[in-house]
Amino acid sequence: GLSGLIHVSQVSAKRGVSPYKVLKEGQEVKAGDLLCLLQAMKMHNKILAPISGTVVKIHVNKGDKIPKDALMFEIK
Repeated sequence: GLSGLIHVSQVSAKRGVSPYKVLKEGQEVKAGDLLCLLQAMKMHNKILAPISGTVVKIHVNKGDKIPKDALMFEIK
């Protein structure tokens, strides 16, 4: 079943006028930037960049259901 899976509700980066701009591979992010929102138990949780750098790989998409501790982003 889907027990233990987390729903990715938004893959985004907080920038400019729009509060949520779609995050893309190759994009520069700063530590603390919003990477995505996860929905778990009807709560939305912000996933923030732990470091500044370049997003080299995005492993999740909007609507994905992922297990706890799944690798979502690679930042160098």
